[in-house]
Amino acid sequence: WQFYLRRPTIEPAVVREMTSPLADIPSIAVLPFNNLSDDPKQEYFADGMTDELITDLSKISGLRVISRNSSFTYKRKTVKVQQVADDLNVQYVDEGSIQRAGDRVRIRAQLIDGDTDHHLWAESYDAVMENIFDLQDKITKKIAAVLEVKLTAKEQNRLANKETTNIQAYDAFVKGWEHLHRETPDDLVQAISLFKEVIELDPIYSRAHAALAWAYLSSSLRFRW
Repeated sequence: WQFYLRRPTIEPAVVREMTSPLADIPSIAVLPFNNLSDDPKQEYFADGMTDELITDLSKISGLRVISRNSSFTYKRKTVKVQQVADDLNVQYVDEGSIQRAGDRVRIRAQLIDGDTDHHLWAESYDAVMENIFDLQDKITKKIAAVLEVKLTAKEQNRLANKETTNIQAYDAFVKGWEHLHRETPDDLVQAISLFKEVIELDPIYSRAHAALAWAYLSSSLRFRW
């Protein structure tokens, strides 16, 4: 995942007008995964998995991936895939759902052609939390394979090398990440607390350090405590 001090928001109308040297490579938008868990509080986990997939796909040079800011404008909205593809100027749309119960996770993902609305690929995966990183890697590589995008050796290594293997640290990070994006005073306090917890669990988890710095910066710029 990448962190920026200023997060650019790309409006659909602007996207359509952009000309890019990447126009000849496949383009994809990953919509927020639906939380199908019995517990609505698991929403953070579904969003975190969506973020992870966006980030992993962005590591592949043969793909153009729409940013989180643009993809998440469709969260909780009923919209046709063809409309999303048109708005964001992409060829393909990935959507899915996540169901979590205790240590078990079920993920369904599907890749859809934005022009024809035809499913190119759909799969359901069941895993325990300790295998969640392998599952993320599998989904990313499957999408690349369906789109006939060849990964370089460097890209394969990037996908394989996760910043943490500590499931507790990862789960706390995803919770903190969700609070960070809400940007209210209470949420920023919660985010800071969670990122500190992550660093205690895994001191070399660089994303947590970067996110903690971002949370402190957001606090100092946006609010007076």
